[in-house]
Order: sequence, then structure tokens, then C-alpha cells
Amino acid sequence: MKISILIASKDEEKYIEKCLDSLIEQDFPKNEYEILVIDGKSKDRTREIVNEIIKKNKKSNIRLLHNEKIIPPAAWEVGLENARGEFILIFGSHSTAPKDFLKKNWETWEKYNKKISDLAGVGGRYIIKEFENFTQKLGYVLLNSFFSGSSGHKRIETTRETKTIVFGMYKKEIIKKIGGFDDDLKIGGDLEINLRLNKLRYKLITNPNIEFDYYPRSDFKKMLKQIWNYGIAKGLFLRKGYFIPKAIIAPLFLVYFLGLLLFSDLLVYIIPILVYVILNFLFSIYNSIKHGEIRFLITLPLLYFYVHLSSGISIILGYLIKQEGYL
Repeated sequence: MKISILIASKDEEKYIEKCLDSLIEQDFPKNEYEILVIDGKSKDRTREIVNEIIKKNKKSNIRLLHNEKIIPPAAWEVGLENARGEFILIFGSHSTAPKDFLKKNWETWEKYNKKISDLAGVGGRYIIKEFENFTQKLGYVLLNSFFSGSSGHKRIETTRETKTIVFGMYKKEIIKKIGGFDDDLKIGGDLEINLRLNKLRYKLITNPNIEFDYYPRSDFKKMLKQIWNYGIAKGLFLRKGYFIPKAIIAPLFLVYFLGLLLFSDLLVYIIPILVYVILNFLFSIYNSIKHGEIRFLITLPLLYFYVHLSSGISIILGYLIKQEGYL
């Protein structure tokens, strides 16, 4: 078997059926891939839906596994230990894949494995075709905030080496060799495995032609919780010895802001704050026009400030008190 797809799930009854249907209908030999859903004690109908899909698709290799620790890295570790494929592919329950998704992953590996020594994995980029509501649109913009946004995979136009990959397909033996997934991390375990591969001189490839659809969170409170937990994870990354330039910007912003409160009579502190305010409003106007949302002009300036301030606090807490900072 070539590929084992690992899906960490918890309370995903809204999305899991669409996700699995898209993976079942792949233009790839059925006997060459399997789908492992590793569920973290869902309280909704997630497990029931998965079992129904398994019964309806007996020719597809789908298994439902249990994740006692609930968090995604622990789920992927369970999947890693149970995977029959030569490769593992991390996929999200909030996503769907076009029919050529696995085929393009496999072709990319075969092409570049011949050219690049120590290649560990390949990945693509996510596409958001539509937003279900205002909160989803807002969450997407905030998670791609200036100074603290996500990686730029969606801007890559040609296949090339990258430091990280999204929903990567990794050589299983390499992931096992470097110690598997780090379950210290409640969130960000997929990024950490990429950082560790970088540190050990393995290579990663992003092919922009490998695309999949992603559905952002639609719950505002969960979105803010996710932003906080990303900060805790970044603090843990720094503690583990990974240097991420964007991870130090938010703490510097926090320290600077506190310095402003203590030394507000100094002009040198005021000017950069004015620059920040101008950038904040410019990005708010840009995203308001881009997404056709006049409400962004009111909500984004305040929420950008919240994201940068809370990220500064959570990154510092993640570094100092580690997992205790998670919400």
C-alpha cells in the first residue's frame, strides 16, 4: 500500500461526511491507499457518521481508531503506528479534496525524489472557495493577520522547496526515525514536524497544483481560543529551540506597548505606535475591499490589536509555563 491518510477528528459531524466522500472518490487505485479517522472522544455524531460511511463503502480501506489523548498530534501518532502505507498524509476533517489530490501528491513525490536527496515530504495549498458566514470570513482574515499570519503557501506559483508543507504527505519511515509526532503540542503539531525535519536537514516540496478546499471555523469563541493556543504553541516552539521570526514579533509588540505605558512622555515610543495604527487601518481597509465586507472597517482594527496583544502574551506564557497556558 502506498498512502495512509490520517484524519484527526473531534466533534466534526458537520464536515466529516463531505471530507470522507471526497477522499473515497479519488482518481487513485483503491488498494493503494487507506483512510484512518482517529477520533478524540467526539460527543456528537462524528463516530456514528464514520461507521455508516464504512458500512456503505466496504471496498474502500477506511478505519475508525480511538485517540485517548484527544489532541491532533496524539491522533497522528496513533495513525502512524497503525498505518499500512509507505507514506502518511495529514488531512483535516474541515477539508475536502479534488479527485486528483492523491494522484498529484504521488506524482510530485516520484518526480522530485529522483532530483532531491533526503526528501521527506510533499504538500500543496488550500483554497477557500466560499465562506458560510461572516465569522468564517473574519476568522480567515485574522489567522492571516499582518505580522502574525500563516505561511505563504497560497502565494507560491511554481513547485519548489519550502520550509513547511500544508497537509503533507511524508515518508513514514522518516517520521518514525525522527521520533514521530510531539504530543506536548495541543495545536501546531503539523508545523512542529516540519520544523524538526528542517533541523535534521530533510527537504520538503510544495507543489501549488496540489490543491484542497478548507472550511474555516464558524464559531467566534473557538476562533479566538484557536488564536490564543497558536501563540502558546509558538512559545513552545521557541523553548524547543526552533527559531520562527514571526513568533518573536508579537512578544516584542507586547513589550513595546508596556514600555509605552511606562514611558509615554518619550516621542520615540509614540512614532512606531502611529505607524502600527496606520498599518492596522490600511490592512483593515484592504481586507474590507477584498472581501466586500464594510463591517471589517469597524471590527478588524480592534481585532488585529487583540490578535497581536494576545499572541504576545500567549507566546511568552508558552515559553515560560509550556502546556499549562493552553485554553
